[in-house]
Amino acid sequence: MADDDLLAYLYGHVEKDAPTPADCWNYLQLLLALRIHRKWHNVVVVSGESGVGKSTLALRAARDVQAATRLLPELSPEAFARVCDRRVPPEDLLPDLVKSLDWTKAFKDAQDRPDAFDPTKQVAYDARDMLALYESRSFGDAVVSDEAIEGGYNRQWQSVENIELVKAVNKVRAKGITVFYLIPHLEDLDPEFRERSCRFWVYCDAERPGRAVAHERPSKIRYLRRQMRSFGFYQVRKYSQLTYEPLDGTEFWTSYTQAKMERIQRSLHEAQRRLELSDPLAKAQAREERDRKREEGRETYVRLRNEGYTQEEARGAAHIGWLEARAVDPGRRGKKQASK
Repeated sequence: MADDDLLAYLYGHVEKDAPTPADCWNYLQLLLALRIHRKWHNVVVVSGESGVGKSTLALRAARDVQAATRLLPELSPEAFARVCDRRVPPEDLLPDLVKSLDWTKAFKDAQDRPDAFDPTKQVAYDARDMLALYESRSFGDAVVSDEAIEGGYNRQWQSVENIELVKAVNKVRAKGITVFYLIPHLEDLDPEFRERSCRFWVYCDAERPGRAVAHERPSKIRYLRRQMRSFGFYQVRKYSQLTYEPLDGTEFWTSYTQAKMERIQRSLHEAQRRLELSDPLAKAQAREERDRKREEGRETYVRLRNEGYTQEEARGAAHIGWLEARAVDPGRRGKKQASK
Protein backbone atom coordinates (compact mmCIF):
# COMPACT_ATOMS: atom_id res chain seq x y z
CA MET A 1 0.00 0.00 0.00
CA ALA A 2 1.36 3.43 -0.93
CA ASP A 3 2.14 5.93 1.82
CA ASP A 4 -0.67 8.25 0.76
CA ASP A 5 -3.14 5.36 0.66
CA LEU A 6 -2.04 4.25 4.14
CA LEU A 7 -2.45 7.75 5.55
CA ALA A 8 -5.84 8.10 3.91
CA TYR A 9 -6.88 4.73 5.35
CA LEU A 10 -5.71 5.65 8.88
CA TYR A 11 -6.80 9.28 9.05
CA GLY A 12 -9.34 9.66 6.28
CA HIS A 13 -7.33 12.27 4.39
CA VAL A 14 -3.81 13.26 3.37
CA GLU A 15 -2.71 16.80 4.13
CA LYS A 16 -0.64 17.72 1.10
CA ASP A 17 0.32 21.25 2.17
CA ALA A 18 1.32 20.56 5.76
CA PRO A 19 3.95 23.12 6.80
CA THR A 20 7.46 21.94 7.52
CA PRO A 21 9.19 22.81 10.82
CA ALA A 22 11.09 25.55 8.99
CA ASP A 23 7.80 26.93 7.64
CA CYS A 24 6.35 27.07 11.17
CA TRP A 25 9.40 28.91 12.48
CA ASN A 26 9.50 31.39 9.60
CA TYR A 27 5.74 31.95 9.83
CA LEU A 28 6.03 33.10 13.45
CA GLN A 29 8.98 35.40 12.74
CA LEU A 30 7.25 36.95 9.74
CA LEU A 31 4.00 37.33 11.71
CA LEU A 32 5.83 39.28 14.41
CA ALA A 33 7.67 41.38 11.84
CA LEU A 34 4.43 42.06 9.98
CA ARG A 35 2.86 43.36 13.19
CA ILE A 36 5.76 45.75 13.66
CA HIS A 37 5.22 47.23 10.20
CA ARG A 38 1.51 47.51 10.98
CA LYS A 39 2.45 49.77 13.91
CA TRP A 40 2.01 47.25 16.70
CA HIS A 41 4.55 46.04 19.22
CA ASN A 42 5.05 42.42 20.28
CA VAL A 43 5.27 40.93 23.75
CA VAL A 44 6.08 37.20 23.53
CA VAL A 45 6.19 35.04 26.66
CA VAL A 46 8.53 32.04 26.45
CA SER A 47 7.88 29.53 29.24
CA GLY A 48 9.23 26.14 30.22
CA GLU A 49 11.21 24.36 32.91
CA SER A 50 14.74 25.46 33.79
CA GLY A 51 17.30 24.19 31.29
CA VAL A 52 14.72 23.27 28.65
CA GLY A 53 16.10 25.78 26.12
CA LYS A 54 14.09 28.96 26.63
CA SER A 55 17.15 31.17 26.18
CA THR A 56 18.15 29.35 23.01
CA LEU A 57 14.71 29.70 21.47
CA ALA A 58 14.32 33.35 22.50
CA LEU A 59 17.75 34.36 21.21
CA ARG A 60 17.16 32.60 17.90
CA ALA A 61 13.71 34.14 17.59
CA ALA A 62 14.91 37.63 18.52
CA ARG A 63 17.71 37.38 15.97
CA ASP A 64 15.34 36.20 13.21
CA VAL A 65 12.51 38.61 14.06
CA GLN A 66 14.88 41.54 13.88
CA ALA A 67 16.19 40.23 10.56
CA ALA A 68 12.65 39.71 9.23
CA THR A 69 11.66 43.23 10.20
CA ARG A 70 14.63 44.58 8.26
CA LEU A 71 14.05 42.30 5.26
CA LEU A 72 10.35 42.89 4.65
CA PRO A 73 10.81 46.46 3.34
CA GLU A 74 13.26 45.04 0.79
CA LEU A 75 10.45 43.10 -0.92
CA SER A 76 8.76 44.50 -3.99
CA PRO A 77 6.73 47.69 -3.34
CA GLU A 78 3.49 45.82 -3.97
CA ALA A 79 4.35 43.00 -1.55
CA PHE A 80 5.48 45.40 1.17
CA ALA A 81 2.33 47.48 0.75
CA ARG A 82 0.26 44.36 1.48
CA VAL A 83 2.44 43.62 4.52
CA CYS A 84 1.60 47.07 5.92
CA ASP A 85 -2.10 46.89 5.03
CA ARG A 86 -4.07 46.12 8.19
CA ARG A 87 -7.11 45.19 6.14
CA VAL A 88 -5.35 42.05 4.89
CA PRO A 89 -5.51 39.33 7.59
CA PRO A 90 -2.09 37.77 8.30
CA GLU A 91 -3.41 34.27 7.64
CA ASP A 92 -4.34 35.36 4.09
CA LEU A 93 -0.89 36.79 3.39
CA LEU A 94 1.73 34.90 5.35
CA PRO A 95 1.44 31.33 3.93
CA ASP A 96 2.36 32.59 0.45
CA LEU A 97 4.98 34.94 1.90
CA VAL A 98 6.63 32.06 3.77
CA LYS A 99 6.97 30.16 0.49
CA SER A 100 8.08 33.22 -1.51
CA LEU A 101 11.81 32.79 -0.77
CA ASP A 102 14.25 30.89 1.41
CA TRP A 103 13.78 32.84 4.61
CA THR A 104 16.01 30.48 6.58
CA LYS A 105 18.96 31.44 4.38
CA ALA A 106 17.91 35.10 4.40
CA PHE A 107 17.88 35.13 8.21
CA LYS A 108 21.30 33.50 8.31
CA ASP A 109 22.74 36.01 5.83
CA ALA A 110 21.25 38.88 7.85
CA GLN A 111 23.47 37.96 10.81
CA ASP A 112 26.37 39.67 9.01
CA ARG A 113 24.52 42.97 8.70
CA PRO A 114 25.56 45.84 11.00
CA ASP A 115 22.00 46.11 12.32
CA ALA A 116 21.83 42.43 13.39
CA PHE A 117 20.69 41.38 16.86
CA ASP A 118 23.46 41.68 19.46
CA PRO A 119 23.04 39.36 22.49
CA THR A 120 25.49 41.43 24.56
CA LYS A 121 23.45 44.62 24.20
CA GLN A 122 19.84 43.52 23.70
CA VAL A 123 19.26 41.19 26.66
CA ALA A 124 17.80 42.48 29.94
CA TYR A 125 17.88 40.85 33.35
CA ASP A 126 15.54 43.06 35.40
CA ALA A 127 12.99 45.84 35.00
CA ARG A 128 15.62 48.57 34.99
CA ASP A 129 17.50 46.87 32.16
CA MET A 130 14.25 46.62 30.20
CA LEU A 131 13.43 50.30 30.70
CA ALA A 132 16.91 51.21 29.49
CA LEU A 133 16.51 49.02 26.39
CA TYR A 134 13.09 50.47 25.64
CA GLU A 135 14.68 53.90 25.70
CA SER A 136 17.77 53.06 23.65
CA ARG A 137 16.50 50.61 21.01
CA SER A 138 14.97 51.73 17.72
CA PHE A 139 12.21 50.60 15.34
CA GLY A 140 12.36 46.94 14.42
CA ASP A 141 14.72 45.88 17.20
CA ALA A 142 14.11 42.84 19.39
CA VAL A 143 15.03 42.48 23.05
CA VAL A 144 15.05 39.52 25.44
CA SER A 145 14.17 39.62 29.15
CA ASP A 146 16.10 36.58 30.33
CA GLU A 147 14.34 34.60 33.08
CA ALA A 148 12.87 37.87 34.38
CA ILE A 149 15.45 37.59 37.19
CA GLU A 150 13.93 40.45 39.15
CA GLY A 151 11.11 41.70 36.95
CA GLY A 152 7.89 40.12 35.77
CA TYR A 153 7.13 37.81 38.69
CA ASN A 154 3.70 38.45 40.19
CA ARG A 155 5.07 38.39 43.73
CA GLN A 156 7.31 41.37 42.90
CA TRP A 157 4.90 43.18 40.63
CA GLN A 158 4.19 46.09 42.96
CA SER A 159 7.82 47.26 42.91
CA VAL A 160 8.35 50.71 41.47
CA GLU A 161 10.47 49.35 38.60
CA ASN A 162 7.81 46.89 37.46
CA ILE A 163 5.04 49.44 37.67
CA GLU A 164 7.07 51.77 35.47
CA LEU A 165 7.80 48.87 33.11
CA VAL A 166 4.07 48.24 32.58
CA LYS A 167 3.59 51.91 31.81
CA ALA A 168 6.48 51.82 29.35
CA VAL A 169 5.08 48.79 27.51
CA ASN A 170 1.88 50.70 26.88
CA LYS A 171 3.77 53.77 25.65
CA VAL A 172 6.39 52.33 23.30
CA ARG A 173 4.13 50.78 20.67
CA ALA A 174 5.22 53.44 18.19
CA LYS A 175 8.86 52.38 18.65
CA GLY A 176 8.08 48.98 17.10
CA ILE A 177 10.01 46.74 19.49
CA THR A 178 9.56 42.98 19.93
CA VAL A 179 10.10 41.71 23.47
CA PHE A 180 10.65 38.10 24.53
CA TYR A 181 9.96 37.39 28.21
CA LEU A 182 11.58 34.21 29.55
CA ILE A 183 9.80 32.83 32.59
CA PRO A 184 9.27 29.31 34.02
CA HIS A 185 5.46 29.39 34.11
CA LEU A 186 2.91 31.57 32.38
CA GLU A 187 1.04 32.08 35.65
CA ASP A 188 4.18 33.64 37.18
CA LEU A 189 3.43 36.82 35.24
CA ASP A 190 1.30 39.48 36.82
CA PRO A 191 -2.29 38.82 35.62
CA GLU A 192 -2.90 42.38 34.51
CA PHE A 193 0.32 42.51 32.51
CA ARG A 194 -0.40 39.09 30.98
CA GLU A 195 -3.95 39.97 29.99
CA ARG A 196 -3.30 43.44 28.62
CA SER A 197 0.16 43.30 27.07
CA CYS A 198 1.10 39.72 26.14
CA ARG A 199 -0.11 38.69 22.68
CA PHE A 200 2.01 35.57 22.05
CA TRP A 201 3.11 32.62 24.15
CA VAL A 202 5.67 29.95 23.24
CA TYR A 203 5.83 26.84 25.41
CA CYS A 204 9.08 24.85 25.35
CA ASP A 205 8.47 21.13 25.74
CA ALA A 206 10.70 19.63 28.46
CA GLU A 207 10.04 16.07 27.31
CA ARG A 208 11.06 16.81 23.71
CA PRO A 209 14.11 19.11 23.73
CA GLY A 210 14.22 21.47 20.80
CA ARG A 211 10.42 21.44 20.40
CA ALA A 212 8.02 24.23 21.28
CA VAL A 213 4.41 25.21 20.66
CA ALA A 214 3.45 28.75 19.64
CA HIS A 215 0.20 30.31 20.84
CA GLU A 216 -1.53 33.57 19.95
CA ARG A 217 -4.13 35.53 21.86
CA PRO A 218 -6.92 36.65 19.49
CA SER A 219 -7.56 40.37 19.40
CA LYS A 220 -10.99 39.63 20.84
CA ILE A 221 -10.11 37.52 23.88
CA ARG A 222 -12.22 34.43 24.39
CA TYR A 223 -12.02 32.26 27.48
CA LEU A 224 -12.85 28.57 27.75
CA ARG A 225 -14.08 27.55 31.19
CA ARG A 226 -12.76 24.04 30.77
CA GLN A 227 -9.26 25.31 29.90
CA MET A 228 -8.63 28.07 32.42
CA ARG A 229 -4.87 27.50 32.37
CA SER A 230 -4.68 28.64 28.74
CA PHE A 231 -5.35 32.26 29.81
CA GLY A 232 -7.03 32.97 26.49
CA PHE A 233 -4.12 31.77 24.31
CA TYR A 234 -4.74 29.41 21.37
CA GLN A 235 -2.29 27.56 19.17
CA VAL A 236 -1.30 29.37 16.00
CA ARG A 237 -3.32 27.62 13.32
CA LYS A 238 -1.27 25.10 11.29
CA TYR A 239 2.01 26.78 12.25
CA SER A 240 2.25 26.14 15.98
CA GLN A 241 4.85 23.34 16.07
CA LEU A 242 8.33 24.83 16.35
CA THR A 243 11.73 23.17 16.33
CA TYR A 244 15.10 24.79 16.99
CA GLU A 245 18.71 23.66 17.21
CA PRO A 246 21.06 24.42 20.15
CA LEU A 247 23.46 27.34 19.89
CA ASP A 248 26.20 25.75 22.00
CA GLY A 249 29.70 26.39 20.69
CA THR A 250 28.77 29.35 18.51
CA GLU A 251 30.29 32.80 18.98
CA PHE A 252 26.76 34.15 19.27
CA TRP A 253 26.04 31.93 22.29
CA THR A 254 29.44 32.52 23.89
CA SER A 255 29.04 36.29 23.84
CA TYR A 256 25.55 35.94 25.30
CA THR A 257 26.62 33.63 28.15
CA GLN A 258 29.56 35.87 29.07
CA ALA A 259 27.34 38.94 29.26
CA LYS A 260 24.72 36.98 31.21
CA MET A 261 27.21 35.69 33.79
CA GLU A 262 28.60 39.17 34.36
CA ARG A 263 25.09 40.48 34.94
CA ILE A 264 24.21 37.58 37.23
CA GLN A 265 27.33 38.22 39.29
CA ARG A 266 26.34 41.85 39.72
CA SER A 267 22.80 40.83 40.64
CA LEU A 268 24.08 38.35 43.26
CA HIS A 269 26.43 40.95 44.70
CA GLU A 270 23.59 43.47 44.95
CA ALA A 271 21.32 40.87 46.56
CA GLN A 272 24.01 40.00 49.09
CA ARG A 273 24.51 43.67 49.83
CA ARG A 274 20.77 44.13 50.39
CA LEU A 275 20.70 41.18 52.80
CA GLU A 276 23.65 42.57 54.70
CA LEU A 277 22.03 45.97 55.00
CA SER A 278 18.77 44.42 56.21
CA ASP A 279 20.56 42.93 59.24
CA PRO A 280 20.46 45.29 62.31
CA LEU A 281 24.02 44.44 63.29
CA ALA A 282 25.22 44.98 59.73
CA LYS A 283 23.41 48.31 59.63
CA ALA A 284 25.13 49.41 62.84
CA GLN A 285 28.51 48.30 61.51
CA ALA A 286 27.92 50.11 58.21
CA ARG A 287 26.93 53.25 60.12
CA GLU A 288 30.07 53.04 62.25
CA GLU A 289 32.18 52.57 59.13
CA ARG A 290 30.64 55.65 57.51
CA ASP A 291 31.25 57.69 60.68
CA ARG A 292 34.84 56.50 60.84
CA LYS A 293 35.53 57.44 57.23
CA ARG A 294 33.88 60.82 57.74
CA GLU A 295 36.05 61.54 60.78
CA GLU A 296 39.18 60.45 58.94
CA GLY A 297 38.26 62.78 56.08
CA ARG A 298 37.82 65.70 58.47
CA GLU A 299 41.16 65.03 60.17
CA THR A 300 42.90 64.80 56.80
CA TYR A 301 41.30 68.05 55.69
CA VAL A 302 42.40 69.91 58.85
CA ARG A 303 45.95 68.55 58.58
CA LEU A 304 46.28 69.60 54.94
CA ARG A 305 44.89 73.06 55.66
CA ASN A 306 47.41 73.52 58.47
CA GLU A 307 50.14 72.50 56.03
CA GLY A 308 49.14 75.34 53.71
CA TYR A 309 46.90 73.65 51.16
CA THR A 310 43.98 75.61 49.76
CA GLN A 311 40.43 74.70 50.74
CA GLU A 312 39.76 73.16 47.31
CA GLU A 313 42.95 71.07 47.34
CA ALA A 314 42.43 69.85 50.90
CA ARG A 315 38.77 69.06 50.33
CA GLY A 316 39.53 67.06 47.18
CA ALA A 317 42.26 65.04 48.88
CA ALA A 318 40.10 64.34 51.94
CA HIS A 319 36.99 63.47 49.88
CA ILE A 320 34.60 65.53 51.98
CA GLY A 321 31.85 67.95 51.02
CA TRP A 322 31.76 71.72 51.35
CA LEU A 323 29.57 71.74 54.45
CA GLU A 324 31.84 69.39 56.36
CA ALA A 325 34.91 71.33 55.23
CA ARG A 326 33.47 74.62 56.43
CA ALA A 327 32.53 73.10 59.78
CA VAL A 328 36.10 72.03 60.62
CA ASP A 329 38.16 74.51 58.60
CA PRO A 330 40.90 75.89 60.92
CA GLY A 331 40.94 79.22 59.13
CA ARG A 332 37.23 79.71 59.72
CA ARG A 333 37.63 78.83 63.41
CA GLY A 334 40.43 81.36 63.71
CA LYS A 335 38.25 84.08 62.25
CA LYS A 336 35.48 83.31 64.74
CA GLN A 337 37.85 83.43 67.70
CA ALA A 338 39.36 86.71 66.48
CA SER A 339 35.91 88.28 66.18
CA LYS A 340 35.16 87.35 69.78
